[in-house]
Amino acid sequence: MAKKSQMFVLRNLMVAAGDKGVSKAQAAKALNVDESCVGVYFFYLKRDFKAQYDLIKKGRQIVAYKLKNPDDVVVDEYHRKNSNKSTPKKVATKATKTPVVKKQASVSDEDDSDSDVNVSHQFSEREFNDIKTSLGIL
Repeated sequence: MAKKSQMFVLRNLMVAAGDKGVSKAQAAKALNVDESCVGVYFFYLKRDFKAQYDLIKKGRQIVAYKLKNPDDVVVDEYHRKNSNKSTPKKVATKATKTPVVKKQASVSDEDDSDSDVNVSHQFSEREFNDIKTSLGIL
């Protein structure tokens, strides 16, 4: 059987705790994570599932989390990551004319003035596409 989602476990834990709230230690044990990571799960519960909760503090330290709207928070038992977000669609690129690349280079030595070299190369479309593919441009 598939593992239940951590958001589902966290929501049920908060509903069962009621007014006294869920401590970080309880949530860490139920989610099987380190206690320092628990705040992230509460943040995702708030962001993805519109949960509203109160922080019960002792000084500056957060002691527990208390869920305000347990009836409005709906979490699937086997929730897939990013399942409630729309998938991005691929953008069609506009076909452009292939540019003609000309390369000219002249090399001259001071010792020998007769050794001027002019190189002119025009890439074929196949060569140009191979270069684009190797560079990851398409």
